[in-house]
Amino acid sequence: TSSQLYLNGCTLKTTMTGLRLTKGQLIFDNKVSLTSAAQLQLKSTTTWVSEDYGNYVRVATWSHDGRFLAVGGNNPTSGNEIQIYTFNGSSLSLVASQNYGDIIFTINWSPDGYFLAIGGNNPTSGNEIQVYSFNDSSLSIVTSQDYGNAVYSANWSPDGKYLAIGGGSPTSGNEIQIYTFNGSSLSLVTSQDYGTAVFKAKWSPDGKYLAVGGTVPTSGNEIQIYTFDGSSLSLVTSQDYGNIVHAVNWSHDGRYLVLGGYNPTSGNEIQIYTFNGSSLSLVASQNYGTTVYAANWSPDGRYLALGGYVPTSDNEIQIYTFDGSSLSLVMSQNYGNYVFSTEWSLDGKYLAVGGWTPAAGHNEIEVYFLQYGPETQTQALSNSIIFGNSALGSSYDLNVRGLAGAQIEIDGLVNYDNVS
Repeated sequence: TSSQLYLNGCTLKTTMTGLRLTKGQLIFDNKVSLTSAAQLQLKSTTTWVSEDYGNYVRVATWSHDGRFLAVGGNNPTSGNEIQIYTFNGSSLSLVASQNYGDIIFTINWSPDGYFLAIGGNNPTSGNEIQVYSFNDSSLSIVTSQDYGNAVYSANWSPDGKYLAIGGGSPTSGNEIQIYTFNGSSLSLVTSQDYGTAVFKAKWSPDGKYLAVGGTVPTSGNEIQIYTFDGSSLSLVTSQDYGNIVHAVNWSHDGRYLVLGGYNPTSGNEIQIYTFNGSSLSLVASQNYGTTVYAANWSPDGRYLALGGYVPTSDNEIQIYTFDGSSLSLVMSQNYGNYVFSTEWSLDGKYLAVGGWTPAAGHNEIEVYFLQYGPETQTQALSNSIIFGNSALGSSYDLNVRGLAGAQIEIDGLVNYDNVS
């Protein structure tokens, strides 16, 4: 009863299971938002901002704090293939750029936000893997590594200790390579033969597994899941996709794996699997049109943003809801031609898109503003924000106070369940 929760100019946001507060004091000061997530759903993309990159963009990825957008691709005009923009919620501004040497296929921020791992096709120096530090205003190369061929995927482990690399067949034949990073140099830990080119190698959220996809290997199983014990990779399971896998992404809770690519056999280029630690099971699939190059989960796991090449409908950007067993199209957007990258900001309010030859009024780099609104279904009491607990008596009442000048906004339901 002596506890106090003081909300001053902030947001109290629940998960899908709701929140009940009892006893003590809840105090509101200045502008405060109460959000019960079960009540909100994506409504529209409304507007976007865009920037001219110079040629095609293969990757556009947010820093973890959402302040910066790192972009890479093929940019022969300026020669600076690496470009970093600040984003203030309404516009993009270039703050740093760097010459890589040739085409960039992948950029990945380290978990602490200090480093960027970059991979591509770099025949001049031969060092296809490059790691840069970023101090909010400039890029400095820290270390580089020769891979032996084009690098299509570079992905930091969740703890930032390891870097998983995938690409075209190097001289060694081991397309999957794991490096340690000590802040100044890379050291090869282990490597693995995939069979042909690897387009994506992604760590699971807990860092225990590595999901790999690419062109059709000898075995015919394009998706492969490995365990990693800090020194070696061991194959756990594999799955036939049907043809080329371009996109691989774990859901944030690690329960699901989404695949995208080119799959003329079944026509269902989007495939979602559950993973139980030992095997994959298909739970949902969807026809996209032609080729999926990007498939990314929203931060809350409710949506999938897809990008690729769809000549029939022209709506290359597609967003689906996923309820654990099926996919439903929420909205689509015409970009102009090829979309190679779709990535949500951490707060889910923005979608960064990169590609090639967009339509009139668009550019290669685009950030879409996502708007959310109430769901049409009635929200359950258990999924709301609840003050007090009358079933347990007045000793479980919550003292709720709004100070003078407080502005309280509510999205969803708030239930007052005090006795007194």
